[in-house]
Formats: sequence, C-alpha cells, structure tokens
Amino acid sequence: MVGIRSIADFIDPAQIDERRQAIDDMRSTLEPIDAEAAAEVPWTATRKDGQQRRCVVRVRALPAPTPEVSEQDEIEADDASEGAATSDATGMEEVLTPSNGGYVVVAIDVTEREELAADRERLFAIQKEVTQSLIEQNNRLRELTQMKDDVVATVSHELRTPITSIRGFIELLLDASSELTDSQIRMLQTIDRNAEQLQRVAEDLLADPGAGRGLRVAFTELDLNKLAEDAVHAIQTSAAAQGIRLTIEPGGEVPIFGDPTRLHQLLGNLLANAIKFSPRGARVLVIVDVADSYGRVQVLDEGPGIPDNERGQLFERFYRLASSTEMGVPGTGLGLAIAKSVAEAHEGFVDIVDTPGWSTTFRVYIPLRTPVVASRTA
Repeated sequence: MVGIRSIADFIDPAQIDERRQAIDDMRSTLEPIDAEAAAEVPWTATRKDGQQRRCVVRVRALPAPTPEVSEQDEIEADDASEGAATSDATGMEEVLTPSNGGYVVVAIDVTEREELAADRERLFAIQKEVTQSLIEQNNRLRELTQMKDDVVATVSHELRTPITSIRGFIELLLDASSELTDSQIRMLQTIDRNAEQLQRVAEDLLADPGAGRGLRVAFTELDLNKLAEDAVHAIQTSAAAQGIRLTIEPGGEVPIFGDPTRLHQLLGNLLANAIKFSPRGARVLVIVDVADSYGRVQVLDEGPGIPDNERGQLFERFYRLASSTEMGVPGTGLGLAIAKSVAEAHEGFVDIVDTPGWSTTFRVYIPLRTPVVASRTA
C-alpha cells in the first residue's frame, strides 16, 4: 500500500462508481471503535504484478483522536481575558477534535475460495445431471428386463404344448419297439431325451423367467463319463451336418451324484455353442477326467475365441458376444447362463480357460460322489 494515494489505484475503477452507494450504506451503519467489522463486500483488486484477484473488503471506523494540550497552552489560556479565552478555547476544540477519526480497510484475498465454491456448484450440478440420467437409465433397464421376461414367459408357455405332443408320439413309437431296429430305438430315445430337456427348460423359464435360479434337481448316482458320451452321441448328427469333427476321449468311470436331465442340458448347451461358433472342418474335443474332488468335463473348440474383456459377462442371461452379432450367429444368450445355473445347482461351477492349440476351453466341475443324500430339490 506504500505510495498508493487512492483506492482506485488497486481496486477496479469500474466497480467504484457501481459500489459507491454500497460504500455509503456501509459508512452509515458503522459503529464505534469497539464494534467488529460491519460489512463484507466482494471486489476485484489488482496486485502489483497486474494479476486480478477477488477480495473481501472489511471496513472499520476509527475514533476521533484525543487532543493533547500542553502545559504552556494551559497557562496561556488562564492568562487570557475572559472573552478572548472563551473564543480561543472554542476554536482549539474545533481544531483538535475532528468529527471523524477515519477508517481501517482490510482486503482479504478470497479468489481460491470463490473458485472452489464455483467448482463445488458446478460439480453439484453435474452430479445432479448424472444422477438423473442414471435414474432414467435404470428405469429404462427395468422396462427392458420386464419386456424380456414377458417374452421368455410367453415363448416358454407356447413351447410346452408342441413338446408334449412330440413326446407323446415318441412314446407310442417306442411302445411298438418290436417293429423297430435297435438303431431306430436309439434315435427315438435320443429325440425323447432332448424333447424332455427342452420341456424342462420351458417349464423352468415359465416358473422363473427372471433369473433361471432355483432349478429343480433330483439327484441320483451317475457316471459323468457316460453322461458326456450320451451328450456327444445326441449332437453328433448336428456336428456332422455342419462339417465339425466332434470326438470324445475315452476314460474311466467318474462317479457323481446328479440330475441326468439337467446335466445333459448343461453339456448339450456347451457342445451346441462349440459347434455353432466353429468353422466348417474344425474340431471339437470332449475330455472327461478327475480334478481333485471334482469330476471334470472339458469342451475344446477351434472357434474364433472369446475376448478377455467379454468373459466376465459371458454367463449372464441374454448376453451375446459382439462377434456373434457381427457374424449373424443365431442365439438367445441363455445357453451359458442355464449351464452355470445347472452346475451351481450341483454345487459345482463352469469356467473358461485358454488351452494351447485350441481357441476356447469350457470346463465343468461337478463334485465326486460322496456318501450324502442322493435326492434333493435346490
């Protein structure tokens, strides 16, 4: 402030005229010296380096100075004549006791504070917009989910009648087995098993279209290796029609407790996916073995593979790979979700890994048979 003669030297002059009335109002409300700051007014101040800063100005009144009268002045006042003394004393009082002692003005830099406040308001506005957008998106997702559930329920309901009819005619044909060859009987049994599996899927989706959880399972003693062989045999014709070489490595017995229809459903979904995504002439290999306390089925294929960033969503209902949409591969996105649900209903799990020489390997783990109750509902 040294050398500055006017407030206009450091306060934006454009604000002075604008705020003159405000200053007058402040002056008219100031209290004596023992009062605290009377008002705060934001100003734009200019520093020595030319940088403009926002500041709050606090104005405080100073008291009039107390006049100091010397001894000589007192003597001279006593010796003067009465009329003259009165006149001199009055004039001295007017000179030595000014009506206003002045003001103290303090400017506090609040630039950062105002910037932070502005940032806070801006962030609050952005947060409000994002929250509103999320609410709208969430509502839209609820609507889409409900639409999907309604479609699944409708399709499932419409499937039950023709499936029941198919199974009825198969039963009639099997009753006349004396007129059929062994090969024809095996084919009819495969058709019946697949029709039963499809019927169970339709019933499950109809009963619980929202998630596919709470599957009904009836456990019995099974050989996982035999189940895998049956699943491969059931889909062999479809694989051959698409030019896929589907094979299974022979293995020993793998004893488990499980629901045969559900496990056929699980393995059938994995095999169908492997065949559907593999190019003509590719191989699909099934391996059944034991891993620790689990029976394990591995399905290896030579398809396009699955990107790492999509594997986390692979077992979600209705999720389809971006590549499958681009390639025009048909599907609903339910196969792997159902496979996961079936494995979990058996207290097992399904995962996906990379195997050298193959594009994709799906692995199913089912606990080995232990002395537990062999039938339950999950």
